[in-house]
Amino acid sequence: MNEWNENEQKFPKPGPVAAIVVMLLELGISFYVLSAAQYYLGMWGMVITELAFVVISLGAAWVVGLNIKEMLPFKRIQVNEFFGTIVIWAGALLLVLIVNLIFFYFFPEGLEVNVNINAFINSWPVIPALFVVAVMPAVCEEMLHRGFIQRCFMKKIKSKMLICIIMGLLFGLFHMDFYRFIGTAILGGILSYILITTDNFFYNMLFHFVNNFF
Repeated sequence: MNEWNENEQKFPKPGPVAAIVVMLLELGISFYVLSAAQYYLGMWGMVITELAFVVISLGAAWVVGLNIKEMLPFKRIQVNEFFGTIVIWAGALLLVLIVNLIFFYFFPEGLEVNVNINAFINSWPVIPALFVVAVMPAVCEEMLHRGFIQRCFMKKIKSKMLICIIMGLLFGLFHMDFYRFIGTAILGGILSYILITTDNFFYNMLFHFVNNFF
């Protein structure tokens, strides 16, 4: 289970090419399939979407032979890192709020998107809705982005800043929302920084969960 595939003759190695290919695959599936699932099935479509990200990330890891423990590194939780993650999230929230306010000043129609998102979430009772929009993305989306995609980039790119920039842009693109692109890109970059700094997958999941829960 640790080494899913080491046959370099038949499968590509984990690296930026694999990351980009999987990102394009995910965008294509999201645009043509998963968006339709959300449109017709509502929150159940969101459940299907999040589970699809798990399948994509684990399937991609199997194809390129990426070690699952390397892809999802978990270590003992440190108190200072735990609360440091919360502090970073609070600062990130303030920054994203300021950026979004400025953006919505020039593009006020973007506020309607937020209203539609809230109405979509409120179609379910609070507890199951929170599980779908806070818990599942913190696990499923992180497995795909900070797990497979970022780990592939880290195989070849040594600059932490460059990885954070790339991952931030990809995370913004992943949400396919013009009005929230900058905000989600900032969050994506910070999430990547947390994983690079701590090498503990728990903290970027914690950050993602707290942000979506809020």
